[in-house]
Amino acid sequence: GNAAATTKSLPVASNLKSSTSLALSAAGGAKQAEPAEPVGGGLVETLQIGGYFALWYLFNIGYNIYNKQALNAMAYPWSIATIQ
Repeated sequence: GNAAATTKSLPVASNLKSSTSLALSAAGGAKQAEPAEPVGGGLVETLQIGGYFALWYLFNIGYNIYNKQALNAMAYPWSIATIQ
């Protein structure tokens, strides 16, 4: 057979609605934008994340001091790292 004779024609794009317009019409149109968070919420979140960074930094200092003392006591870094 002839390949051109077996193909079907596709519908014209101008007769089809886009999926976005169909979704908007089904939902009743576009919705109003709502504020993402309360006005004071950003400051609290910023301070909380800053506190997490400060705690991480302090605990990291403590860990590094402990690790240095352990390495000074016993000069086997692979063994110390495995035990930790």
